[in-house]
Amino acid sequence: MYRPRRLRIKLFLLFIGFLFLSSSFAQSKTEGERTKAFEFVREMGRGANFMAAKMEGRFHSNHDFQLLKENHFTHCRIGGKLNLHMGQAPDYTVDADRIDDLKEAADMCLANGLIAVIDPLHLYNEHYRDDQLAALKKIWSQVAHAFASYPTDKLAFEIMNEPHKGYDLKSMIHESIAEIRKVEGNEERLVIVSGQGFTTRKALINAFDADVFPTGDSYLIGTFHYYDPKSFTKQGTFGVTTHWGENGVNDADWSVVEEAFDEVEEANNSWAQRHQTIVLPLYLGEYGVDNQAPDADRKRWLSWIRMQAEKRGYSTSLWNMYNLNSKGIGPWEKEQKDDPSTRYFEQDVVEVLMTRYEMEDADVSGQLEIVDEAENVSGEQYLTYSNAQHGDQAVLNSVYIPKSDQYSLTIRYKNQDEQNAVLRIVALDQNGNKVSEQEEEFFPSTADSEGWGKILVKLDMEAGEDNQIKLTGLDQLESLQLDYLCISLGEYYDRLYPAERKEADVPTAVISPAEEKKVNIQVYPTIFSNHTNIYSNLNGGEKVTFQVNDLLGRPVQKGSLPPAKSSLLLGQNYQNGYYLLNFVGEDWRKCIKLVKKSGL
Repeated sequence: MYRPRRLRIKLFLLFIGFLFLSSSFAQSKTEGERTKAFEFVREMGRGANFMAAKMEGRFHSNHDFQLLKENHFTHCRIGGKLNLHMGQAPDYTVDADRIDDLKEAADMCLANGLIAVIDPLHLYNEHYRDDQLAALKKIWSQVAHAFASYPTDKLAFEIMNEPHKGYDLKSMIHESIAEIRKVEGNEERLVIVSGQGFTTRKALINAFDADVFPTGDSYLIGTFHYYDPKSFTKQGTFGVTTHWGENGVNDADWSVVEEAFDEVEEANNSWAQRHQTIVLPLYLGEYGVDNQAPDADRKRWLSWIRMQAEKRGYSTSLWNMYNLNSKGIGPWEKEQKDDPSTRYFEQDVVEVLMTRYEMEDADVSGQLEIVDEAENVSGEQYLTYSNAQHGDQAVLNSVYIPKSDQYSLTIRYKNQDEQNAVLRIVALDQNGNKVSEQEEEFFPSTADSEGWGKILVKLDMEAGEDNQIKLTGLDQLESLQLDYLCISLGEYYDRLYPAERKEADVPTAVISPAEEKKVNIQVYPTIFSNHTNIYSNLNGGEKVTFQVNDLLGRPVQKGSLPPAKSSLLLGQNYQNGYYLLNFVGEDWRKCIKLVKKSGL
């Protein structure tokens, strides 16, 4: 194809510019690129802590990690106390069986499809002093050798849990990382680093401000623990009943969390700007509330903290799995110690930690069916709208929402039809009143791939434990399957049940106000049970065609309007559902939405 000389010169210059930018970008990738670290944090998702004290007692079992997976946790932070099992200088040899315990737990974790975070020095903070740097380096050298063959995208290290004040944290972090990087297989191992002073939010901010972390290592993750306000989260210690968020949407407790997390973001950004590097991905390594707190308040706090972290792209890890006398979500009595198969999580707490709902648990009407599926669905069943008719619906009941707000609903689905599938999605409060709706939510075709897709739906929802979400078919649906729905403040990602984000290509047609004056066409009624009418008066004899499409884009009826004043009936044979009536004139287009609904 011929192009004018001036255009060819411009294209050549653009090409040279592109090559320059590409070269610059390729060079920068070796200088602080953190793609793998961010992807690792994303893959970690929601996790929980298996306590160092339980590793000391050798209570770990495969059942613990199965339990995490069954409840949709995707990683585990595994604690250890290797400093209690090391020999004397100069080698500081750690008991091999204690390292083997950590490896055994990691093997169980990975075998269940989870990511493992190895936290081998969970209480060294209480004993560490600067003159023990040599011992710390030896411990990390041994740990790095022990895990050298483990995949770097499935297992990470954490330098030390909750380092105290009073020692040189910068040297401790830099020297430990150096020992890890020396060992072949750990050059790209993700390493988790924290601030000084019990790994609080403020400790991480101070570490950023004081330039504690190395800037040239691309495989670092920052971490902090969140237990604020302590008067609420540690009620078992203080013995005074304290509430949180009980005064509804205007309670200051909600915004305190957002502001606190935003301060971490600001410190991270400032650190990156000072050093001309990329911000660290972040990990909320611990958060939890004593079970002695009021139940409703505890649930609100747990759900809100997790959602605020996810909103900013952090992975999260609950403290902890067991001990109902503390912050655990499952019992830890003699029975659980003696028999791992008796261990379990309390499901009402899991719900607020996940706000994830299997679609096979919905109440269904019409032609909807629950189908057994052994592979690639999260609950071994899915809900299908195949052969469903207009008005057939699924209702998720007892949906938990911590605060009245707008939420993102991630829906995993499969649509093997070539056209969009369309549902109306409605949020109702605990009294059955409509809060908000997406009148037409499109589920694009996944026929071009063998996998599942996902869409993101925004809905306003009211606080409460018994909300409803209704998903109603708007047309005959050929092949729509729904796996789960998850509610958060951002897009939900589940590594174990992946899905590709889909965007619908929705047909639209519009007419400008100026052009509207030319068109003497009316359609009434637009919502009808039997038929509707097109009233037209084309005095100039203009040729006007029309076409009716359903919301999947399939043509239903088409024709031309008479050149003079006329009335035309439409819709007598249409199925119940939504339609787009498109008119096309000589220099204009117009689109009107129609709804056919029996029983009006």
